Amino acid sequence: MKTIIAFCPVAILTTFNALAQKTAVSDSTKTNPVIYADANFGFGFAGLGGLSYGSSLNYQFNKNLITARINGVTSFKTEVATVTPFVALPYFTGKESIAEYALLYGYRTVNEGRSLSFSAGISQNYRSFKDRDENDIRYRVTSNYIGLPFEFNILWFKSTKKRYRIYYIIPVGKPTGFGGSVGFKLSGNISKRSYAALGLTFGLGYHKHY
Repeated sequence: MKTIIAFCPVAILTTFNALAQKTAVSDSTKTNPVIYADANFGFGFAGLGGLSYGSSLNYQFNKNLITARINGVTSFKTEVATVTPFVALPYFTGKESIAEYALLYGYRTVNEGRSLSFSAGISQNYRSFKDRDENDIRYRVTSNYIGLPFEFNILWFKSTKKRYRIYYIIPVGKPTGFGGSVGFKLSGNISKRSYAALGLTFGLGYHKHY
């Protein structure tokens, strides 16, 4: 099973938050950049089924959205471990996994505290799965290939500047547009091993101009 190393949204966005505050000036025409990171978790429902997971870094200018993302899907199967001649315990093991590294371009529109977006692009995919030979001996097969990634997102976030709250409880600092988001993501990849997945998304950053 290939391990997916996700972005670190907190570290990246804390840096951008500091830069945005440092460059703020009295000119009212200038505002924060629209930049945010997210992590998503869900299930593949077409192509490769199983657990889906990933993270992305997003930057918007006008209504154009640039996204760098890492996605993964892993399917599982049940096997049985014999503990004693009379006791056997079932367990799950990874059957097949896909790791995807992608760059996407899309369109994003914002209405108060909600946004809708869709994107497509290009990706490098890595596939790993287990197979058996004619002697019933298991071995692992790996391959890599180019794909066409896509995604649709709906996010909800704060519509006005407010003090940032740690764990949504403890207020810190001055009112800011920097904050969290929650929503749904439909993502997938069109390739020689296509898939589609639906999941929840949790984000952190500047989701619009405040």
